[in-house]
Amino acid sequence: MKKIYIRKIFPYDPTFGGKYSKYEGYSRILKNIEEPSVIKPKKIKVAKGLNGPIFCSSSKRGIESARLYSQVLKLPYKVIYGLGEIKFSLEDLLSEKVYRVRGSNLVREMFINRFVNDTLPEKRKSIKQRLDKFLTRISHLKNGRYLAISHSFIMKLMETYLKEGELFNNPEILRKYFNFRLKTFEFGSGFEFES
Repeated sequence: MKKIYIRKIFPYDPTFGGKYSKYEGYSRILKNIEEPSVIKPKKIKVAKGLNGPIFCSSSKRGIESARLYSQVLKLPYKVIYGLGEIKFSLEDLLSEKVYRVRGSNLVREMFINRFVNDTLPEKRKSIKQRLDKFLTRISHLKNGRYLAISHSFIMKLMETYLKEGELFNNPEILRKYFNFRLKTFEFGSGFEFES
């Protein structure tokens, strides 16, 4: 049996040291114009007895987070495309003025709506293919415990898909598991599953 620990990247500063507003910074990050470095946490919490490699998203934040875990665990890391964040344009969802008033709650709510309506830049079919490819890869690992580093929205979709295999045929299911009023995952936290 395999146990997989899915963890969100470590924290980062979306303002790039005050150079941008949070809205501008997130917009630049989502468009791949710039990418911040992660902020090393004071303490890196990890399960004991993990097997390698550590899997991570291809983003700078994913790789830097994996490197920090790698230093603690003395395990190699491997970049996996399927763990990458779901790209979308913040400007297409809401204006900076609206963001200042409604913040991340509205971003999460609109993300859910766009997923359900299949109007995100990355279509549901593509997201499903990425997740299926990652889960197939996991199924071929030898028994043990593994760590994977990813991003909030793809993690929430993976967590829901693991509970509800019909998610991509019936996307309304996401509303049952994704409360837009709550942060999806804290930095460095996540969920586990067995395969």
